[in-house]
Amino acid sequence: MTLNQTCGLAFMTAALLTGCGQDYDLSTIDRAPGVDPSNPLSADRAGVDDGANEVVEDDTIDETFEIDTQEAAPVADYLFVVDSSVSMAGIIRDVRQGLTAIGVDGFPEGTKIAVMTTTPAALDGSGEPFPGVVDIEEARIDPGFQQLIDGESLVTWKNERKAARYTNEGCNGGWFAPDDRNDLGVPCVLAITAVPLYAANAEAGLVAVKQLLLARGSEPLFRDGAAANIIFISDTHDPGLGRGKMREKLIRFRPDYRELSTLVNDANVVSSLKVHAIAPMTECVQGESWKGIGTSYFDVAKASGGVIVDVCTADDYSAVLTDMTDVGARPTHGVFTLENKAAEVLGVEVDGQAVGFSVKRDGKVIKLDAKLPASKSSVKVSYR
Repeated sequence: MTLNQTCGLAFMTAALLTGCGQDYDLSTIDRAPGVDPSNPLSADRAGVDDGANEVVEDDTIDETFEIDTQEAAPVADYLFVVDSSVSMAGIIRDVRQGLTAIGVDGFPEGTKIAVMTTTPAALDGSGEPFPGVVDIEEARIDPGFQQLIDGESLVTWKNERKAARYTNEGCNGGWFAPDDRNDLGVPCVLAITAVPLYAANAEAGLVAVKQLLLARGSEPLFRDGAAANIIFISDTHDPGLGRGKMREKLIRFRPDYRELSTLVNDANVVSSLKVHAIAPMTECVQGESWKGIGTSYFDVAKASGGVIVDVCTADDYSAVLTDMTDVGARPTHGVFTLENKAAEVLGVEVDGQAVGFSVKRDGKVIKLDAKLPASKSSVKVSYR
């Protein structure tokens, strides 16, 4: 009996930096008969190679997975966090042209994409836009304010603003595949990345993502086993505000990579978390003064092993996004689903050596604590 786990390829960004984590592949020894191809961790996925053999001795079951660190994973999730301020018009146009240029084939198989904006909410938990936002009314109906942009949120924006900033209808659901299209045949990735372009002033993508994760609580944002990616696109750095007490409040609340990783792993079972940043190295956009803020997006991206790109000098976003795909879906930890639900996991070994692990999803999913070695390895899970 078998179980697949391949470790995926990635998405988005840049030609300047290529720091990546380890990747590995669960390649198969047998093939499982009937399966759910939409579930990357399913032990029963038809037509795909599975990576587990099952041996039963008494009431103990051993499942083994062959892992190749040179291969990529089956699924990768990419959350774009896009600055929604009016100064972003030229940058987002170039990014959308880059997405068009790389096309569907530029994304790994099994990719899902979502988009939200960088406007933070008030820190009092009211759900209102942060008081430092200039145009509160616009922020309230920003389709990506504290949520993933979808068809419904775009309808609300267009009905209330009758603006041409979004020229296409949205798509159903917050997550979509690169080749998904809306009812008019427009690729979803283009339909929802126009962004509203209003006077935001507080452009705090790290804060906004933290608030989204906190609001979701135990509800996962990413798919089980996915190589998760968060891509910040902005002409400033979090929190955007140039000075004053409001800025200091956002900076104190702003997560670093460690806190962001903890928040993701509290509710999600991902094989990696990488952050990428398309942001400025210098103050090169008129009206954006952020001296004293620091390069927060770059700092988090570097800590994650992700990719950074300077919006001041980037001129080919297709190359940028292709580089991100090559880095973003390289997992750092082993995540795999057992053929059976485990009442008790007796131990996990990598190449015969006992390793630490955690049991997820009520005994169905195993995640290794430490990174895997950069070579082909055999993982054995023993359980009852």
